Amino acid sequence: MDRREWPDFVTNSVRISGGVSQGDFGMAVQALGYIGIGGSNLDDWSAFATGQLGMQQVDRAASCRAFRMDDRRQRLIVDRELAEGE
Repeated sequence: MDRREWPDFVTNSVRISGGVSQGDFGMAVQALGYIGIGGSNLDDWSAFATGQLGMQQVDRAASCRAFRMDDRRQRLIVDRELAEGE
């Protein structure tokens, strides 16, 4: 899926640092162990992770959601306690 097709709540949560403008990534990600994101819209993230990314939801706490895509415990964590976009 092209990044331009992602829902607004996903693209608005991505914070680009180091002087790189949004949509212009200076390098490709070669490996990623896990990612933690701050976001208040946990239900939207759950729908995106399971429906668009094909991940399995493995934790549904009051303030966070965790998802996995392989035998690892979790690959994506969305936490309401973190500031939006962190």
